[in-house]
Amino acid sequence: MYSKSYETTKDSFLEQAKAAREERAFEKKREQSATRIQAVVRGWLERKKFVIRILNDFDGLLPESTSHGSQEEPPQPVELIPALEVYRVTCRLFLVFKQQRDRKRFENLCKYIVQSLHSESVKLSYVGVFLNKEYSLRWIAHIKDLLYKCCQYLEELKPESPIDMQSILIHLHTLVAFTANNTWALTRLKNFEKLRGGMTQLCANVMGSLFHRGYYLTLKSLLLRGLCREKVYLKNISLTAIVTLSLRPLVSAQFSEKLLTMYIIQILSVPTLVYHMQLISPELVVTRFLDSCQQYVVCKKGNLSNWHPILGWFSQGLDNFLPPAMGNLRNQLSLLWGAPLLKKLLATPLKDMMDAGVTGEEGAGPSQPSTPIQSNNPAAIIRRAIEARTNRSNANKHYRKLGSPDCTKTALICSMYHTALQTMTQVKLDILTGLCNQDEILYSLWQFLCTLGPNCGLKSFLDLLAVNTKTSAPEILDDMEMYEQQNPFKLQDFINMSQFLNMFVYKSIMGQLFDLKTIQSNELFSSLHTLLLVLYRRDCRRAYTPANHWLVREIREGQFMADLEKGKKPQQVLVQKTPHMIAHGERVRLFRRAVADEKGIVVDVPFASFFLSQVLGQTQQALYSWIDELPSLDRDLYRSLTYIKHFQGDISSLELTFSVDEERLGEIVTHELVPGGKAVPVTNENKINYIHLMAHFRMHTQIKDQTNAFIKGFRTIINPEWLSLFSTPELQRLISGDNVPLDLRDLRRHTQYYGGFHDSHRVVCWLWDVLQRDFSEHERGMFLKFVTSCSKPPVLGFAHLKPPFSIRCVEVGDDEDTGDTIGSVIRGFFTIRKKDPLNRLPTSSTCFNLLKLPNYQKRSTLRDKLRYAVNSNTGFELS
Repeated sequence: MYSKSYETTKDSFLEQAKAAREERAFEKKREQSATRIQAVVRGWLERKKFVIRILNDFDGLLPESTSHGSQEEPPQPVELIPALEVYRVTCRLFLVFKQQRDRKRFENLCKYIVQSLHSESVKLSYVGVFLNKEYSLRWIAHIKDLLYKCCQYLEELKPESPIDMQSILIHLHTLVAFTANNTWALTRLKNFEKLRGGMTQLCANVMGSLFHRGYYLTLKSLLLRGLCREKVYLKNISLTAIVTLSLRPLVSAQFSEKLLTMYIIQILSVPTLVYHMQLISPELVVTRFLDSCQQYVVCKKGNLSNWHPILGWFSQGLDNFLPPAMGNLRNQLSLLWGAPLLKKLLATPLKDMMDAGVTGEEGAGPSQPSTPIQSNNPAAIIRRAIEARTNRSNANKHYRKLGSPDCTKTALICSMYHTALQTMTQVKLDILTGLCNQDEILYSLWQFLCTLGPNCGLKSFLDLLAVNTKTSAPEILDDMEMYEQQNPFKLQDFINMSQFLNMFVYKSIMGQLFDLKTIQSNELFSSLHTLLLVLYRRDCRRAYTPANHWLVREIREGQFMADLEKGKKPQQVLVQKTPHMIAHGERVRLFRRAVADEKGIVVDVPFASFFLSQVLGQTQQALYSWIDELPSLDRDLYRSLTYIKHFQGDISSLELTFSVDEERLGEIVTHELVPGGKAVPVTNENKINYIHLMAHFRMHTQIKDQTNAFIKGFRTIINPEWLSLFSTPELQRLISGDNVPLDLRDLRRHTQYYGGFHDSHRVVCWLWDVLQRDFSEHERGMFLKFVTSCSKPPVLGFAHLKPPFSIRCVEVGDDEDTGDTIGSVIRGFFTIRKKDPLNRLPTSSTCFNLLKLPNYQKRSTLRDKLRYAVNSNTGFELS
């Protein structure tokens, strides 16, 4: 009993001691927590008092009463106070600065500081603090911080809000004031003339700091929010300030390549910016804003590409601000190839240069390059290609120097338009139309090239633009303009161009001036080759060159064909790219060799030229012009479009739109030539584009299903590469025979005889004599069609007609004819016949090119019966 009571008392005592110990620990912890809370609260209260004291000090020094002015009116001047006091108060403000809470205070500060810069007092101007050695370094860091806060506000403010727009103007004004010292009154004092260079360096240092902290990204964000909306919120003042701010780093860095690239990508990439800049400053011209964009333009759709309405397939992401601004963006870009700018940049200067001629140092003699010629230089390639053609008489002529200011200026402008053609793929036709609409530009540019000497002295970009615009010129010119009016180019100009281009392309391939493995991707060769084919195909459609103009005399056919069979690369490339340089007969032999099983077959099927162009695949090439061959399909539409092209008045009075109505199963279906074409009127400026789109719709869109089906089947039989040897007229000759009179001697030389007939047989001699003396050219064609089903002889003569032309003596009708027998051959050979077969007519078997001729006893009978049979246009059922 006693032990149990003792143990209970002990346990109770220990628990009480433990509870007391825990209570003392908890009390101590509570006291510590209370002390810590009190310290935090006291600290927070002190900081609060400190912040309030700083804000009160700032508000006491710069009260909100200084906040006046609107978007159109500058703030009212205030009484200035010592700049050092403002600096100290501002530095303390920045210690506790909160962007949302202190927005108004910061705006008051910016307005005050900007106004203080107009003071000539060192004590009052905020820049005066920088002149104090004690504060100069800290002041620079302070200004960088202040301007960065301006950029932070610009990224968040909304231009559509009137209140925010006033704030935007304040921050822009502050940035403008401190990124250049031209508004600092102190710099105009004589005492501070020596400090101007240092002040300029200070501004450059500040701009460099802002640039590395996303200065251009801030301006771009503001431009996108202010310009790329259905309503434009940035007015002239704010837009001018932004443009000024964006240009200052470029000027300060003397247009370094890095900054220029950033400026193009971040600033000029903003849709419609140039359009609005032009509205502010119509004289503003931007000449190099496409080079950096060009590297992102791709040729075809891919997993990493996006469709851009102007650039086509684009390897970079598209901005969400682009679609709403597309209308203004197109208007902006159209300024580049509009008549006013083209006239100022090219037409007038080129005309003035041509009128002035080559004088002074310009005419010192043949031009010489200032740097060694490199093998990959396009200008050097051209010089090497035609150097051999320079004769002694050229040495006495005076030419314009390549390094002259006129050449450099023209080359730079041409470079801009050439880059635009390569970059803005979806408006390429608009650009070419704009360039070709100004007739004086193309002709003056051609004259300008001629003044550069026998080597043509062409710089790469000048070459390519001239070639591209001249490539478009033959496409746009109709027959009246090109052949009759000869405006702007004379036919002799086209002959001279084609002669030079033909020889250049030949020399460049055979001399391997380009890498033949990658020749198709060579920009210079591609442009010159394209222009050459445009001129050649125009000549094929309607000749303007002398006979054999396109043949290269240096080609020795025997040796060329031998080298071709050996697989030599230059000969293969020449056949692929420019087969017209080879004689037509040799090309036909190449084709017959390729299609040996089908050679010699001709059919009397006169295909339309536009259809053969599609069979040849020429319509897939950029050089093809749908309007050229439209008469072969729809002459009435061609006349209508030609009327529109030459319409002298305001074309909009015709109330045409970029759409066409078509009746389909009793219903009118409207086809838009461009997206939204029903609402796009045809004007004098875009009528050329309308004409080409209408021709494309009629000759391609409307009939593409039928033509594609035929071409697909045709190409399963004939390899398209075989047909590439020929032009459209040559392919027609290949299919339907040669467009030459029937050569009876050639036909007789390659005729085979059966049934006892031979070349000296009386009836055979009568036959050839009747064809020669009694039949007209038309009747001879009908005779050939009667026997072979085609009225034209095969290309390269009857030696290539398979089966060969044959004449057989027959005694009975086709129903009773069992073929030649010994008796029938003997009777035919010896002309044994009881009486003249007056009731029999000649017949034919066109599958075998066989003429079945009775053994007539009189020449007159043969003539009359043959003429009757030929004019009846039938064969089997005549006998």
